[in-house]
Amino acid sequence: MLSPRRLVRLFSCIVLVTGLLPGALSGLPEAAAQTFPSSVTGATPTLPQAARLNRSSVSTTQGMALEGAVDPQEYLVGPGDVFAIATGGALPQQTEAVVSADGRLVIPEAGAFQVAGHPLEAVVADVGAALQRRYRNVTTGVSLLEPRQFSVHVSGSVPAPGRYAVRAVARVEDALTEAMAETGTARGLAIYDRPLERERERRPALRNILITRQDGTTDRVDLMRYFATGDVEANPYLRDGDAIHLPTFDPVREGVFVYGAVDRPAVYDFRPGDTADDVLGVASGRDLSGRIGAVRVTRGTPGSAPTILEVPLAEAATLALEPRDQVFAIASDPGAGVAAVVGAIRFPGSYPIRAGETTLTELVEASGGLREDALLRGAYLERRERSEPDEAIDPLVFSDNAERLTIGRLDSTLTGLGRQSDLTLIGRRYFVEEYLATPRLSIDIEAALNGTTPIRLQDGDRLVVPVDLGMVRVYGQVRQPGYLTFEPNRTAKSWIDAAGGVAPAATDIYVVDAATGQFFKGPETPVRAGDAVFVAQLPTATSIQLESIAVQERREEREAERDRRQARFQTIQSALFGLSIVVSTVLTIVFR
Repeated sequence: MLSPRRLVRLFSCIVLVTGLLPGALSGLPEAAAQTFPSSVTGATPTLPQAARLNRSSVSTTQGMALEGAVDPQEYLVGPGDVFAIATGGALPQQTEAVVSADGRLVIPEAGAFQVAGHPLEAVVADVGAALQRRYRNVTTGVSLLEPRQFSVHVSGSVPAPGRYAVRAVARVEDALTEAMAETGTARGLAIYDRPLERERERRPALRNILITRQDGTTDRVDLMRYFATGDVEANPYLRDGDAIHLPTFDPVREGVFVYGAVDRPAVYDFRPGDTADDVLGVASGRDLSGRIGAVRVTRGTPGSAPTILEVPLAEAATLALEPRDQVFAIASDPGAGVAAVVGAIRFPGSYPIRAGETTLTELVEASGGLREDALLRGAYLERRERSEPDEAIDPLVFSDNAERLTIGRLDSTLTGLGRQSDLTLIGRRYFVEEYLATPRLSIDIEAALNGTTPIRLQDGDRLVVPVDLGMVRVYGQVRQPGYLTFEPNRTAKSWIDAAGGVAPAATDIYVVDAATGQFFKGPETPVRAGDAVFVAQLPTATSIQLESIAVQERREEREAERDRRQARFQTIQSALFGLSIVVSTVLTIVFR
């Protein structure tokens, strides 16, 4: 048994530990957030995180906007509802009556009425009849003046579970919006759209929200259907004391994979009784006709023969689903697409095409043909469609503050962003910039439009036809840079002479080809319509210095990041060392 003096010493050490530990931890990254978590972040919150929230257990929804007049057949009266009682006669008057806690509406002139749980229509009829019996010769009226507030209970995969006060006109989404303030039920679609991570994760099952009523009955709510279609039956009104539970689901084991011609391809939680029509409605909204022609369901696991079911859209409502099914919506017109034409065209714009069938010539004809000022040799075709966009930025090429760029995940030429090569930093930057440049097809537009080599268009193609200004631009190290009227059969040197000759810092002479953008070097290079003449300059001290500064800044940035990591490690090391000293001191005092 410890002596009183040892007990005092032990108590002092415990106080010392509890005082030093938060201070030691305060040096760690985001220490305040570790000690006093104030919110839960991420699309899939968990209950342990929610338990640490410092919040009020009841949230009010004063001033909730009404959707319109209350439906007297659907609205159920309850404690707290405020009624207006009006009587006419020589001295018309209006009084208010509140439904008591035991569910009674007391009107001194007419009596007490048990109204809790009764439809508003029946209550108005009963009370109105009683008033008419009391006031035979005057007009009377009774109406709901203000809907009551009541509490509902929210649990499950929400950041802040607990009890919430809502209006009697509130729906399931309103209560969940309060409980999911950090993530928001209105962002439910984003939760489903997020791709699966490598590790197993559970997500909020917004299609399987469980509502338990006070009488013990339960309802299963598909809030995703409400988000996708606006069907208010999928977002029912709340009742007094409802318990709302938002479960989670494992996308891998309990999900239905929906892809193809839908608005929101994703993995959705399976709902008992689901059909292919149900999940397609959640993924694409109300009207599916005209967009989807058939539905293909693949069932089974790799390594075994899969079961494949394919039915027309009209039979999708009879095709029952199972967890782990892969549902693919087949477009009613897979070849439908759009191609655009801009520039020196009679009627520029976007035109419907059939991918792989409509030719470039047909597109030009549909747009009214080329204008007389079209520079046909400078025209080009962009093919913008890329595969599976994904973010991937080389930190050595682009800093954290650089604009976020998207690249093609399935493009094998981008693997490693040049890390497997001997490209320098500047070479890697050039590689990425060139890759991200708008892709052009290497084709001869003139030959294609003349019918020599027909070009089949794809959805998203864009034909750009520049205007022939009838000018040649001469710029760079020339004495009088600018535009000169084009004349055929002239060389680069003759155009430079027409612009006043070269400047003192001039070096190489280039002709920029209007058709390809290629640079042709030499003063005797012929210049054709739409081409430009450029005269480069000798390297200057300023340009060399700027490049050196840029390289130095990138080097310093990498060194600063390394220093920050080292400082964090040293802080953690110091905190652990201090903690070990305190623990050893306590143990020494206790067992001495």
